Amino acid sequence: MDSYHIINVQIVNEGIISFGEVFIKNGFIEKINLNTTSKTPLNYQLIDGDGNYLIPGIIDTHVHFREPGYTDKATIYTESLAALYGGVTSFIDMPNTLPPTTNKSLLEQKLDIASKDSFVNYGFYLAAVDDNLSEIQKINPSELAGIKVFWGNTTGNLSLKNSNVINQFFQLPYLIAVHSEDNDTIDQNKALYLDLFNNDVFIHPIIRNLTACINAAKDILKIATNYNTRLHYLHISHIDELNFIYQYKNKLTYLSLETCPHYLYFDLSDYNTYGNLIKVNPSIKSTKEQRLQLLNSLSKIDTIASDHAPHMIDEKLNQYELAPSGLPSIQHELGLMWALSEKNYLSLPDLINKMSHKPAQIFRIDKRGFIREGYYADLVLLKNNNHQLISSDILKYKCGWTPYENIDIPISIYKVWINGQLMLDNDNLNNIKAALPLQFNNSK
Repeated sequence: MDSYHIINVQIVNEGIISFGEVFIKNGFIEKINLNTTSKTPLNYQLIDGDGNYLIPGIIDTHVHFREPGYTDKATIYTESLAALYGGVTSFIDMPNTLPPTTNKSLLEQKLDIASKDSFVNYGFYLAAVDDNLSEIQKINPSELAGIKVFWGNTTGNLSLKNSNVINQFFQLPYLIAVHSEDNDTIDQNKALYLDLFNNDVFIHPIIRNLTACINAAKDILKIATNYNTRLHYLHISHIDELNFIYQYKNKLTYLSLETCPHYLYFDLSDYNTYGNLIKVNPSIKSTKEQRLQLLNSLSKIDTIASDHAPHMIDEKLNQYELAPSGLPSIQHELGLMWALSEKNYLSLPDLINKMSHKPAQIFRIDKRGFIREGYYADLVLLKNNNHQLISSDILKYKCGWTPYENIDIPISIYKVWINGQLMLDNDNLNNIKAALPLQFNNSK
Protein backbone atom coordinates (compact mmCIF):
# COMPACT_ATOMS: atom_id res chain seq x y z
CA MET A 1 0.00 0.00 0.00
CA ASP A 2 1.27 3.48 -0.91
CA SER A 3 2.45 6.00 1.67
CA TYR A 4 1.72 9.72 1.34
CA HIS A 5 3.04 12.98 2.73
CA ILE A 6 0.37 15.68 2.37
CA ILE A 7 1.73 19.20 2.91
CA ASN A 8 0.48 22.80 2.75
CA VAL A 9 -3.12 22.06 3.73
CA GLN A 10 -5.70 23.73 5.94
CA ILE A 11 -6.88 20.88 8.14
CA VAL A 12 -10.53 21.22 9.20
CA ASN A 13 -10.85 18.97 12.22
CA GLU A 14 -12.29 18.87 15.74
CA GLY A 15 -13.56 22.43 15.82
CA ILE A 16 -10.58 24.28 14.34
CA ILE A 17 -8.82 24.98 11.06
CA SER A 18 -5.05 24.52 11.26
CA PHE A 19 -2.29 24.74 8.69
CA GLY A 20 -0.22 21.57 8.64
CA GLU A 21 0.80 18.25 7.13
CA VAL A 22 -0.39 14.65 7.33
CA PHE A 23 1.46 11.37 6.80
CA ILE A 24 -0.40 8.27 5.58
CA LYS A 25 1.06 4.78 5.91
CA ASN A 26 -0.43 1.27 5.67
CA GLY A 27 -3.94 2.62 5.36
CA PHE A 28 -3.84 4.78 8.48
CA ILE A 29 -2.99 8.33 9.47
CA GLU A 30 0.54 7.92 10.73
CA LYS A 31 1.38 11.44 11.89
CA ILE A 32 -0.05 14.97 11.94
CA ASN A 33 2.12 18.07 12.30
CA LEU A 34 0.68 21.57 12.61
CA ASN A 35 2.33 24.78 11.43
CA THR A 36 5.30 22.99 9.91
CA THR A 37 6.50 21.22 6.77
CA SER A 38 8.82 18.25 7.11
CA LYS A 39 11.13 16.61 4.62
CA THR A 40 9.34 13.90 2.67
CA PRO A 41 10.57 10.47 3.82
CA LEU A 42 11.88 7.92 1.36
CA ASN A 43 9.12 5.91 -0.36
CA TYR A 44 6.42 8.45 0.50
CA GLN A 45 4.54 10.20 -2.29
CA LEU A 46 4.51 13.98 -1.81
CA ILE A 47 1.13 15.68 -2.21
CA ASP A 48 1.27 19.48 -2.13
CA GLY A 49 -2.15 20.72 -1.06
CA ASP A 50 -1.32 24.26 -2.19
CA GLY A 51 -3.20 25.79 0.75
CA ASN A 52 -6.46 23.92 0.11
CA TYR A 53 -8.68 22.25 2.70
CA LEU A 54 -8.10 18.73 3.99
CA ILE A 55 -11.10 17.22 5.76
CA PRO A 56 -12.06 13.82 7.19
CA GLY A 57 -14.22 12.00 4.67
CA ILE A 58 -17.96 12.54 4.91
CA ILE A 59 -19.92 9.73 6.59
CA ASP A 60 -23.43 9.62 5.15
CA THR A 61 -25.57 7.61 7.55
CA HIS A 62 -28.77 7.72 5.48
CA VAL A 63 -28.77 6.43 1.91
CA HIS A 64 -30.93 4.20 -0.28
CA PHE A 65 -28.67 2.48 -2.81
CA ARG A 66 -31.59 0.26 -3.96
CA GLU A 67 -29.70 -3.03 -4.20
CA PRO A 68 -30.98 -5.72 -4.18
CA GLY A 69 -34.30 -5.50 -5.97
CA TYR A 70 -34.36 -2.06 -7.55
CA THR A 71 -31.18 -2.14 -9.62
CA ASP A 72 -32.91 -0.38 -12.51
CA LYS A 73 -32.76 2.74 -10.30
CA ALA A 74 -29.36 2.33 -8.67
CA THR A 75 -26.74 -0.13 -7.48
CA ILE A 76 -24.14 -0.14 -4.75
CA TYR A 77 -21.52 0.22 -7.51
CA THR A 78 -23.05 3.29 -9.18
CA GLU A 79 -24.11 5.17 -6.06
CA SER A 80 -20.90 4.51 -4.11
CA LEU A 81 -19.04 5.90 -7.13
CA ALA A 82 -21.20 9.04 -6.93
CA ALA A 83 -20.44 9.17 -3.20
CA LEU A 84 -16.70 9.01 -3.87
CA TYR A 85 -16.92 11.90 -6.34
CA GLY A 86 -18.75 13.86 -3.64
CA GLY A 87 -16.16 13.37 -0.91
CA VAL A 88 -18.26 10.77 0.93
CA THR A 89 -15.94 8.03 2.18
CA SER A 90 -18.48 5.92 4.11
CA PHE A 91 -22.20 5.26 3.85
CA ILE A 92 -24.89 3.44 5.82
CA ASP A 93 -27.63 2.02 3.62
CA MET A 94 -31.30 1.69 4.51
CA PRO A 95 -33.12 -1.67 4.59
CA ASN A 96 -36.15 -0.97 2.34
CA THR A 97 -34.75 -2.90 -0.60
CA LEU A 98 -36.41 -5.90 -2.29
CA PRO A 99 -36.50 -8.10 -0.30
CA PRO A 100 -36.22 -5.81 2.74
CA THR A 101 -33.15 -6.35 4.91
CA THR A 102 -34.80 -8.04 7.88
CA ASN A 103 -32.52 -10.97 8.76
CA LYS A 104 -28.91 -12.07 9.05
CA SER A 105 -28.82 -13.75 5.64
CA LEU A 106 -30.06 -10.66 3.81
CA LEU A 107 -27.64 -8.44 5.72
CA GLU A 108 -24.78 -10.73 4.72
CA GLN A 109 -25.95 -10.60 1.10
CA LYS A 110 -25.65 -6.80 1.06
CA LEU A 111 -22.28 -6.92 2.82
CA ASP A 112 -21.08 -9.35 0.16
CA ILE A 113 -22.25 -7.15 -2.72
CA ALA A 114 -20.58 -4.13 -1.15
CA SER A 115 -17.33 -6.02 -0.57
CA LYS A 116 -17.08 -6.55 -4.33
CA ASP A 117 -18.65 -3.37 -5.72
CA SER A 118 -18.41 -0.46 -3.30
CA PHE A 119 -15.88 2.31 -3.88
CA VAL A 120 -16.30 3.62 -0.31
CA ASN A 121 -16.69 2.10 3.16
CA TYR A 122 -20.09 0.64 3.91
CA GLY A 123 -22.56 -0.32 6.61
CA PHE A 124 -26.19 -1.40 6.69
CA TYR A 125 -29.32 -1.16 8.82
CA LEU A 126 -31.73 -3.95 9.60
CA ALA A 127 -35.44 -3.11 9.39
CA ALA A 128 -37.61 -3.67 12.46
CA VAL A 129 -40.70 -5.70 11.59
CA ASP A 130 -43.20 -7.47 13.79
CA ASP A 131 -41.64 -10.92 13.50
CA ASN A 132 -37.85 -10.48 13.25
CA LEU A 133 -36.71 -9.56 16.75
CA SER A 134 -35.01 -12.95 17.12
CA GLU A 135 -32.91 -12.26 14.02
CA ILE A 136 -31.02 -9.57 15.91
CA GLN A 137 -29.55 -12.20 18.22
CA LYS A 138 -27.91 -13.98 15.27
CA ILE A 139 -25.94 -10.96 14.03
CA ASN A 140 -22.47 -9.95 15.12
CA PRO A 141 -23.17 -6.59 16.84
CA SER A 142 -20.08 -4.99 15.27
CA GLU A 143 -21.53 -5.61 11.78
CA LEU A 144 -24.86 -3.83 12.28
CA ALA A 145 -25.13 -0.06 12.00
CA GLY A 146 -28.51 0.11 13.69
CA ILE A 147 -32.20 -0.77 13.54
CA LYS A 148 -34.45 1.22 11.20
CA VAL A 149 -37.97 1.75 12.53
CA PHE A 150 -40.52 2.97 10.00
CA TRP A 151 -43.15 4.61 12.19
CA GLY A 152 -44.98 5.67 9.06
CA ASN A 153 -45.34 3.89 5.73
CA THR A 154 -42.92 4.97 3.03
CA THR A 155 -41.17 3.10 0.22
CA GLY A 156 -41.47 -0.60 1.08
CA ASN A 157 -44.37 -0.46 3.61
CA LEU A 158 -42.35 -1.70 6.59
CA SER A 159 -44.05 0.10 9.47
CA LEU A 160 -44.22 -1.64 12.85
CA LYS A 161 -47.68 -2.41 14.18
CA ASN A 162 -47.23 -4.55 17.31
CA SER A 163 -46.78 -2.31 20.37
CA ASN A 164 -45.13 -5.07 22.40
CA VAL A 165 -42.53 -5.62 19.70
CA ILE A 166 -41.94 -1.87 19.44
CA ASN A 167 -41.18 -1.74 23.16
CA GLN A 168 -38.76 -4.65 22.82
CA PHE A 169 -36.89 -3.02 19.95
CA PHE A 170 -36.56 0.23 21.89
CA GLN A 171 -34.84 -1.65 24.72
CA LEU A 172 -32.05 -3.01 22.51
CA PRO A 173 -28.50 -1.62 22.80
CA TYR A 174 -28.50 -0.82 19.08
CA LEU A 175 -29.06 2.63 17.69
CA ILE A 176 -32.71 2.99 16.66
CA ALA A 177 -33.08 5.21 13.58
CA VAL A 178 -36.67 6.30 13.18
CA HIS A 179 -38.77 7.55 10.27
CA SER A 180 -41.34 9.64 12.12
CA GLU A 181 -44.74 10.02 10.49
CA ASP A 182 -48.12 8.93 11.87
CA ASN A 183 -50.05 6.59 9.55
CA ASP A 184 -53.47 7.44 11.00
CA THR A 185 -52.96 11.14 10.38
CA ILE A 186 -51.74 10.51 6.84
CA ASP A 187 -54.71 8.23 6.07
CA GLN A 188 -57.21 10.77 7.45
CA ASN A 189 -55.65 13.52 5.34
CA LYS A 190 -55.84 11.34 2.23
CA ALA A 191 -59.53 10.71 2.81
CA LEU A 192 -60.22 14.41 3.33
CA TYR A 193 -58.07 16.06 0.70
CA LEU A 194 -56.72 13.76 -2.01
CA ASP A 195 -59.63 14.18 -4.44
CA LEU A 196 -59.66 17.97 -4.05
CA PHE A 197 -56.28 18.50 -5.70
CA ASN A 198 -56.74 16.58 -8.95
CA ASN A 199 -53.89 14.20 -8.13
CA ASP A 200 -51.37 17.05 -7.97
CA VAL A 201 -48.11 17.14 -5.96
CA PHE A 202 -49.30 20.23 -4.07
CA ILE A 203 -51.35 17.83 -1.94
CA HIS A 204 -48.22 16.05 -0.67
CA PRO A 205 -47.34 18.45 2.20
CA ILE A 206 -51.03 18.53 3.15
CA ILE A 207 -51.33 14.75 3.38
CA ARG A 208 -47.91 14.26 4.99
CA ASN A 209 -48.18 17.37 7.09
CA LEU A 210 -46.49 18.69 10.21
CA THR A 211 -49.19 17.16 12.41
CA ALA A 212 -48.29 13.69 11.10
CA CYS A 213 -44.69 14.27 12.18
CA ILE A 214 -45.55 15.70 15.60
CA ASN A 215 -48.13 13.00 16.40
CA ALA A 216 -45.56 10.31 15.67
CA ALA A 217 -42.91 12.17 17.68
CA LYS A 218 -45.11 12.21 20.77
CA ASP A 219 -45.40 8.42 20.76
CA ILE A 220 -41.80 7.72 19.76
CA LEU A 221 -40.23 10.03 22.33
CA LYS A 222 -42.45 8.73 25.14
CA ILE A 223 -41.34 5.15 24.51
CA ALA A 224 -37.69 6.11 23.98
CA THR A 225 -37.68 8.06 27.25
CA ASN A 226 -39.01 5.03 29.11
CA TYR A 227 -36.08 2.89 27.96
CA ASN A 228 -33.36 5.55 27.43
CA THR A 229 -33.14 4.35 23.83
CA ARG A 230 -30.24 5.24 21.54
CA LEU A 231 -32.63 7.19 19.32
CA HIS A 232 -31.50 8.78 16.04
CA TYR A 233 -34.23 11.01 14.65
CA LEU A 234 -34.11 10.97 10.85
CA HIS A 235 -34.81 13.71 8.28
CA ILE A 236 -36.30 16.48 10.43
CA SER A 237 -38.30 18.52 7.94
CA HIS A 238 -39.69 21.60 9.73
CA ILE A 239 -38.63 24.09 12.39
CA ASP A 240 -41.63 23.26 14.63
CA GLU A 241 -40.81 19.56 14.45
CA LEU A 242 -37.20 20.33 15.37
CA ASN A 243 -38.20 22.47 18.34
CA PHE A 244 -40.64 19.86 19.62
CA ILE A 245 -38.09 17.02 19.48
CA TYR A 246 -35.25 19.17 20.81
CA GLN A 247 -37.10 19.55 24.11
CA TYR A 248 -36.22 15.91 24.83
CA LYS A 249 -32.45 16.48 24.62
CA ASN A 250 -32.36 16.83 28.41
CA LYS A 251 -34.49 13.72 28.96
CA LEU A 252 -32.83 11.28 26.54
CA THR A 253 -29.12 10.61 26.97
CA TYR A 254 -28.64 9.26 23.46
CA LEU A 255 -31.01 11.40 21.38
CA SER A 256 -29.52 12.66 18.10
CA LEU A 257 -31.15 14.69 15.34
CA GLU A 258 -30.64 14.61 11.56
CA THR A 259 -31.77 16.80 8.71
CA CYS A 260 -31.07 16.73 4.98
CA PRO A 261 -30.10 19.30 2.33
CA HIS A 262 -33.48 19.19 0.58
CA TYR A 263 -35.21 20.59 3.67
CA LEU A 264 -32.70 23.42 3.71
CA TYR A 265 -32.83 24.22 -0.02
CA PHE A 266 -36.49 23.71 -0.96
CA ASP A 267 -39.79 25.00 0.41
CA LEU A 268 -43.46 25.00 -0.57
CA SER A 269 -42.94 27.50 -3.37
CA ASP A 270 -40.58 25.10 -5.14
CA TYR A 271 -43.33 22.60 -6.00
CA ASN A 272 -44.25 25.07 -8.76
CA THR A 273 -40.86 24.51 -10.39
CA TYR A 274 -39.92 20.95 -9.51
CA GLY A 275 -43.22 19.13 -8.98
CA ASN A 276 -42.74 15.45 -8.14
CA LEU A 277 -38.95 15.79 -8.44
CA ILE A 278 -38.99 17.07 -4.85
CA LYS A 279 -41.64 14.65 -3.63
CA VAL A 280 -39.99 13.07 -0.57
CA ASN A 281 -41.11 11.48 2.71
CA PRO A 282 -41.40 13.28 5.08
CA SER A 283 -42.59 16.00 2.75
CA ILE A 284 -40.99 19.35 2.07
CA LYS A 285 -43.53 21.41 3.97
CA SER A 286 -41.92 24.69 5.06
CA THR A 287 -42.75 28.16 3.87
CA LYS A 288 -39.69 30.15 2.85
CA GLU A 289 -39.67 31.83 6.27
CA GLN A 290 -39.87 28.49 8.07
CA ARG A 291 -37.07 27.09 5.92
CA LEU A 292 -34.88 30.04 6.88
CA GLN A 293 -35.74 29.42 10.54
CA LEU A 294 -34.60 25.82 10.14
CA LEU A 295 -31.38 27.02 8.51
CA ASN A 296 -30.81 29.40 11.39
CA SER A 297 -31.35 26.56 13.90
CA LEU A 298 -28.68 24.18 12.59
CA SER A 299 -26.91 24.40 15.95
CA LYS A 300 -29.67 22.07 17.27
CA ILE A 301 -28.99 19.49 14.55
CA ASP A 302 -26.43 16.74 15.16
CA THR A 303 -25.97 15.29 11.68
CA ILE A 304 -26.55 16.17 8.04
CA ALA A 305 -27.27 13.20 5.77
CA SER A 306 -28.41 13.03 2.16
CA ASP A 307 -31.36 10.59 2.33
CA HIS A 308 -30.10 9.81 -1.17
CA ALA A 309 -33.03 7.97 -2.78
CA PRO A 310 -32.82 7.66 -6.57
CA HIS A 311 -35.72 6.88 -8.91
CA MET A 312 -35.86 6.96 -12.68
CA ILE A 313 -36.97 10.26 -14.15
CA ASP A 314 -39.97 8.78 -15.96
CA GLU A 315 -41.26 7.45 -12.61
CA LYS A 316 -40.95 10.88 -11.02
CA LEU A 317 -42.78 12.54 -13.92
CA ASN A 318 -45.81 10.33 -13.42
CA GLN A 319 -49.02 11.63 -11.83
CA TYR A 320 -48.70 12.41 -8.12
CA GLU A 321 -49.98 9.19 -6.54
CA LEU A 322 -47.88 6.99 -8.85
CA ALA A 323 -44.69 9.02 -8.55
CA PRO A 324 -42.35 7.52 -5.91
CA SER A 325 -40.88 9.61 -3.11
CA GLY A 326 -37.16 10.33 -2.95
CA LEU A 327 -34.44 12.24 -4.75
CA PRO A 328 -30.72 11.73 -5.53
CA SER A 329 -28.17 14.02 -3.87
CA ILE A 330 -25.12 12.22 -2.44
CA GLN A 331 -22.64 13.46 -5.05
CA HIS A 332 -23.11 17.10 -4.09
CA GLU A 333 -24.32 17.11 -0.48
CA LEU A 334 -20.92 18.36 0.74
CA GLY A 335 -20.88 21.14 -1.84
CA LEU A 336 -24.45 22.14 -1.05
CA MET A 337 -23.68 22.38 2.65
CA TRP A 338 -20.39 24.19 1.96
CA ALA A 339 -22.40 26.82 0.09
CA LEU A 340 -24.60 27.27 3.15
CA SER A 341 -21.48 27.65 5.26
CA GLU A 342 -20.34 30.47 3.02
CA LYS A 343 -23.70 32.12 3.72
CA ASN A 344 -22.89 31.88 7.46
CA TYR A 345 -25.55 29.37 8.42
CA LEU A 346 -22.79 27.25 9.97
CA SER A 347 -19.00 27.39 10.17
CA LEU A 348 -16.72 24.97 8.31
CA PRO A 349 -15.76 23.19 11.56
CA ASP A 350 -19.49 22.89 12.37
CA LEU A 351 -20.13 21.44 8.93
CA ILE A 352 -17.41 18.80 9.37
CA ASN A 353 -18.70 18.07 12.86
CA LYS A 354 -22.18 17.33 11.52
CA MET A 355 -21.06 15.36 8.45
CA SER A 356 -17.96 13.50 9.74
CA HIS A 357 -17.34 13.68 13.49
CA LYS A 358 -20.88 13.29 14.85
CA PRO A 359 -21.89 10.44 12.54
CA ALA A 360 -18.82 8.50 13.71
CA GLN A 361 -19.59 9.24 17.37
CA ILE A 362 -23.34 8.62 17.27
CA PHE A 363 -23.03 5.38 15.31
CA ARG A 364 -19.91 4.40 17.30
CA ILE A 365 -17.88 3.73 14.17
CA ASP A 366 -14.39 2.45 14.85
CA LYS A 367 -11.48 4.80 14.01
CA ARG A 368 -13.21 6.97 11.42
CA GLY A 369 -14.66 10.45 11.10
CA PHE A 370 -11.64 12.38 12.40
CA ILE A 371 -8.15 13.30 11.30
CA ARG A 372 -6.35 11.57 14.14
CA GLU A 373 -3.15 9.56 14.34
CA GLY A 374 -3.99 5.85 14.26
CA TYR A 375 -7.33 6.40 12.49
CA TYR A 376 -8.13 5.08 9.03
CA ALA A 377 -6.96 7.49 6.34
CA ASP A 378 -10.35 8.45 4.90
CA LEU A 379 -9.47 11.94 3.71
CA VAL A 380 -10.69 14.50 1.21
CA LEU A 381 -8.59 17.28 -0.31
CA LEU A 382 -10.86 19.86 -1.88
CA LYS A 383 -10.47 23.15 -3.65
CA ASN A 384 -12.44 26.07 -2.29
CA ASN A 385 -13.58 28.96 -4.51
CA ASN A 386 -13.55 26.54 -7.42
CA HIS A 387 -17.15 27.05 -8.44
CA GLN A 388 -19.09 24.62 -10.59
CA LEU A 389 -22.67 24.26 -11.68
CA ILE A 390 -24.29 20.94 -10.94
CA SER A 391 -25.16 19.55 -14.38
CA SER A 392 -26.42 16.24 -15.71
CA ASP A 393 -23.18 15.53 -17.61
CA ILE A 394 -21.16 15.23 -14.38
CA LEU A 395 -23.63 13.09 -12.44
CA LYS A 396 -22.55 9.54 -11.58
CA TYR A 397 -26.01 8.37 -10.49
CA LYS A 398 -27.53 5.55 -12.48
CA CYS A 399 -30.79 7.53 -12.65
CA GLY A 400 -28.95 10.45 -14.29
CA TRP A 401 -30.76 13.40 -12.69
CA THR A 402 -31.05 15.52 -9.55
CA PRO A 403 -33.27 18.50 -8.62
CA TYR A 404 -30.08 20.37 -7.70
CA GLU A 405 -29.07 20.81 -11.35
CA ASN A 406 -27.93 24.37 -12.16
CA ILE A 407 -27.18 25.18 -8.52
CA ASP A 408 -23.71 26.64 -8.06
CA ILE A 409 -21.44 25.01 -5.49
CA PRO A 410 -18.21 26.67 -4.35
CA ILE A 411 -15.89 23.63 -4.10
CA SER A 412 -14.51 20.81 -6.19
CA ILE A 413 -13.33 17.46 -4.89
CA TYR A 414 -9.64 17.16 -5.76
CA LYS A 415 -8.37 13.98 -4.09
CA VAL A 416 -10.04 11.28 -1.99
CA TRP A 417 -8.32 8.59 0.09
CA ILE A 418 -10.19 5.48 1.22
CA ASN A 419 -8.30 3.54 3.89
CA GLY A 420 -5.09 5.18 2.73
CA GLN A 421 -5.63 4.35 -0.95
CA LEU A 422 -5.79 7.37 -3.28
CA MET A 423 -9.06 6.50 -5.02
CA LEU A 424 -9.81 9.79 -6.76
CA ASP A 425 -7.06 12.03 -8.07
CA ASN A 426 -8.16 15.17 -9.88
CA ASP A 427 -11.12 13.32 -11.44
CA ASN A 428 -8.99 10.24 -12.27
CA LEU A 429 -10.48 7.10 -10.73
CA ASN A 430 -8.43 4.29 -9.22
CA ASN A 431 -10.32 1.06 -9.92
CA ILE A 432 -8.41 -0.90 -7.28
CA LYS A 433 -11.04 -0.73 -4.55
CA ALA A 434 -9.95 -0.24 -0.93
CA ALA A 435 -13.34 -0.04 0.81
CA LEU A 436 -13.97 -1.90 4.05
CA PRO A 437 -17.06 -2.70 6.13
CA LEU A 438 -17.61 -0.24 8.95
CA GLN A 439 -17.26 -1.63 12.47
CA PHE A 440 -19.69 -0.53 15.20
CA ASN A 441 -19.54 -0.62 18.99
CA ASN A 442 -23.09 -1.55 19.95
CA SER A 443 -22.77 -1.87 23.71
CA LYS A 444 -25.18 0.59 25.36
